[in-house]
Amino acid sequence: MRAEVASLGIADRVTLTGPIPDAALHAWFRRARVITLPSYLEGFGLPVLEAMAMGIPCVATDLPVMREVPGGAALHVPPGDVAALRDALDRACGDEGLRTRMIDEGLSRARLYTVDRLGERAVAIYRDVLGA
Repeated sequence: MRAEVASLGIADRVTLTGPIPDAALHAWFRRARVITLPSYLEGFGLPVLEAMAMGIPCVATDLPVMREVPGGAALHVPPGDVAALRDALDRACGDEGLRTRMIDEGLSRARLYTVDRLGERAVAIYRDVLGA
C-alpha cells in the first residue's frame, strides 16, 4: 500500500495508520472530511454509523447492509469500482450542499441506532420468533 501511495505521488496526503486504539478513534474521526467503507462484504457497517453520529459524510460500497444502516445519508458505489469511488469521494468532499445534506441526514439516521432502540428491536425479533 505504501508503494502504491508513493507511486501515485500522494504520500503527503495519505496516512496509513494501521490499527487505531479505541481511545484515539474519535480524534481520528473528527479530523476526517469523509469516511469510506469500500468493502466487498460487511456484517453491519459500524464505521459508517459511527461517522454519521459524528457528522461525517460517508461513502460506502453498494451492499444491502450499507444501504440499510445509513438509509439515504451515504453515497454508494459498486464494489471494486475505483472510478465510482473516486467520483463519490470527490462529491462528498467538494460539494458543500451535498455535504450539508449528508451530515444532516446522517445525524438524524444515527439517532435511530441508540442502545435502547436496538434492544427494543432485538426483543421484538425474539418475541416474533418465539411467538410470544
